Amino acid sequence: MLPVNIWITQYTEKEPRDLIDELSGKHFVSMGDFSYPGINWVRQQCSSNVSMGGKLFLESVEASYIKQHVQCETRQDAILDLVFTDEEDMIDYVESLGPFASSDHNLQKMAHENWFLTSPVRN
Repeated sequence: MLPVNIWITQYTEKEPRDLIDELSGKHFVSMGDFSYPGINWVRQQCSSNVSMGGKLFLESVEASYIKQHVQCETRQDAILDLVFTDEEDMIDYVESLGPFASSDHNLQKMAHENWFLTSPVRN
């Protein structure tokens, strides 16, 4: 069985990097609105205006050797809604399907050769 975690920033007291640390070494899919607009996920680097939390989060992701799959904008010009797995080939692609209902985030479609999942992330 594959554990799937949905992260909703406003409903937790944990830091996102704590989640990454907890998942390290496990087989998983984790997705949600991680709200770090200062991280460029295509280049895996922080912009000059990123928060300390954003820097620490990216460091945790890199140290855990996990894969972040979203490469398209999910809210305005930022990649905020992320999908992490412990295996690079677990997800073939993530595609943006445009805005979801009244949300200011885009609907995402993730696929692998044996399955697909549509993931609305709402504010």
